[in-house]
Amino acid sequence: CKRMFSKYTCPRCNLAYCSLQCYRAEAHSQCTEPFYKREVEDQIRNAPTATIGEKKKMMELLKRFEEDSRDDDLVASDAEDDNAVAGSDDENGLAGKLEGIDLDSADPDFILSLLSHSQREAFLKTVQDPNGERAQELLASDEIHKSLFLPWWTKPSGQLEDHGPRPAGTRQFGEEPKMLELSQAFLNNAPPSKFSLLHNVFALVLAYAAATRSVGTSPLSSSIPYDALMAEEVISKAVPFLTDPKSTTIFPGVDSAWTNVVSRLDDVSRSTLRILLQDAETLLRPSLISETHSPNPLHGSPLRNTLLAISDVLAVYSGRKRGGTTPSKPVQRKLEFYAAHVYASKPQDWELILAVIRKKSDDLRGDDDTTNMRLEPKPTAMVKKAIIEEL
Repeated sequence: CKRMFSKYTCPRCNLAYCSLQCYRAEAHSQCTEPFYKREVEDQIRNAPTATIGEKKKMMELLKRFEEDSRDDDLVASDAEDDNAVAGSDDENGLAGKLEGIDLDSADPDFILSLLSHSQREAFLKTVQDPNGERAQELLASDEIHKSLFLPWWTKPSGQLEDHGPRPAGTRQFGEEPKMLELSQAFLNNAPPSKFSLLHNVFALVLAYAAATRSVGTSPLSSSIPYDALMAEEVISKAVPFLTDPKSTTIFPGVDSAWTNVVSRLDDVSRSTLRILLQDAETLLRPSLISETHSPNPLHGSPLRNTLLAISDVLAVYSGRKRGGTTPSKPVQRKLEFYAAHVYASKPQDWELILAVIRKKSDDLRGDDDTTNMRLEPKPTAMVKKAIIEEL
């Protein structure tokens, strides 16, 4: 600014500056913009107390904030005198930056980079005060609720799809995911189903239900990239044996699988745990009617819903590219392995598992719904270790 002695040096460009105000100058935006971008990202992504759902809400708030900022820019432009400065401000404003950008599919990092310093400060103030008037106004928006879909397995049977306009408050259900394809020869050559492996499937289904409920999108394979990333994060954290290629964990019972998964979830209320148990029961309950007309043999299984859940998990891990590399082959093989064992299982194999699930749900029914529940995982020695055969 040439008005005061320089006390500091920008670590990015080595420019000398005298104060924070000088550092924030528009002429220095090539350094300050990336700095503030990183700060916002760190606040959203690395906050140790932020749950996956809270992070998603932050990103939803950011999108709404950007849309409202665009409207504010237009109103401000109309209120100002019609001069060259106002025209320049409007042209370089957020509305111009967001023109032609699909906020639902755009990368959050890119969206954050479009915010000016003042907009970042306003956004951070909003998300840091979730009970504030501005945050509550954004959270109550119809736009957020329109983007939420109830899990596909909760859709009432026989309900027809209506793709027309939906009245306000109408519940939206997700569509069934696409079933994975395994050849009949592969299924015939699969080793006999082991009862203990079904406890791992129960754990996987719990993690899948938690991920679906967290991101509010169903099926997960239809998620935008950011939601798919969050869903993958929930599943990987809840059932690490899925992504660890060296893991040989096999749960000896429903109790050990349940305790292990719940201990890895963020703090959840007892009512939420009941919902997850009900989800698991629905997804694991054998169907009395099976499809016989489909060329895919998995559709004819009484455990069709279980296989659809495994298929959706596989789609999440297979659909998102990681820096140009292909998805993890061990994850794909494990999921196909579990699918083959589910296909080979008998409906009676699940009777005891479902009975324990119902008992756990009943035990939670009379508890205080407002109490959060944290379970400590059982010692490693209590989790049976076994070598899973190579496919």
